[in-house]
Amino acid sequence: MIEAFFDLRSRFRSRLATASALERIGLLAGAFFLASLPIAPLLAVVIPGFEGWGLFQRTCTAVLWGVGMHSFGEWTESQHAG
Repeated sequence: MIEAFFDLRSRFRSRLATASALERIGLLAGAFFLASLPIAPLLAVVIPGFEGWGLFQRTCTAVLWGVGMHSFGEWTESQHAG
């Protein structure tokens, strides 16, 4: 399990190193979005009045995540085909 995590981390790093600017934004925003899901309820408990992200921010992040993952999927397919 831990080896799979390290493999995923190294693939993510190599993808960030070779990706275009838009793909990098999508990958980083998507990773931040996934990390924010479990963190937002904790922040709501710790910081009174914290409501988390609005719908607009979540939508933008989800779109960027989709762009990044689509590009990542195309890249992995090209790596296996070549």
